[in-house]
Amino acid sequence: MREVYNLVQEWAGKYEDIPFPVQADDTFDGIYRMDPDDLDDIYFEVAEKLGISKENSEANPYYDKVETVKDLVLFLNDQPRVNNE
Repeated sequence: MREVYNLVQEWAGKYEDIPFPVQADDTFDGIYRMDPDDLDDIYFEVAEKLGISKENSEANPYYDKVETVKDLVLFLNDQPRVNNE
């Protein structure tokens, strides 16, 4: 999900006017020193934009295991889509 990478890159900012190169194995704690609330904000924004349910996230096999950018993508991918009928 490109949207995850875009939002993490936006959060990380730029160095000498060049966006930080986000990679799948970048850790939110180790590389970014990201506050868990900021990670939650990214999760909620991506879920909202892509129509991904935020309900019952505890049933997701990646619940409480999101440490890298890739983990967040996998977590979001495993959540059901919102039914907009």
